[in-house]
Amino acid sequence: KEERRNRDSILKHQVSPAPQSFSDLERIKSSHHLKNIKSKKRLMRKAATLFNKKSSKGIEFLVDSGIIAEPVTPRSVASFLRNGIVVGLDKRAVGSYLGEIGKPAVAGKSPKVWERDWFHKEVLETYCSLFHFDRQSLLDGLRMFLACFRLPGEAQQIDRILQAFADS
Repeated sequence: KEERRNRDSILKHQVSPAPQSFSDLERIKSSHHLKNIKSKKRLMRKAATLFNKKSSKGIEFLVDSGIIAEPVTPRSVASFLRNGIVVGLDKRAVGSYLGEIGKPAVAGKSPKVWERDWFHKEVLETYCSLFHFDRQSLLDGLRMFLACFRLPGEAQQIDRILQAFADS
């Protein structure tokens, strides 16, 4: 009896019966959708871990895994920085990336687009535009803005970030 129960439970978990109704079909579709969401979240966690160590490696992983489509846009990176806190993105790493200048173009050797100086500036501007400061006092808006990342320690980086905040 016990052997039959074990065999039946194994078969039940390995072979799913054909859908009997529309609701069964919807449940199967939703389970596939759930698996896709879980898979994407797992990839986002790994990207966040890589980004926390080195920002360019994290963004490169996002592109390679297909979470960010090529060509990489400042909006897609800014959206990852804004929403990535949920999957383990370190607030210090976000602040550091937002405050960086980036690399200028060098003759014969060009850095990846997300490492370029103009790209960092665009990401910072886009990141600031993702916040809705309508009908908020300056203090409330600044608190909301600074709650999403930690300001870096360098004065020039702080100035760059706060100037982008002021412009938005």
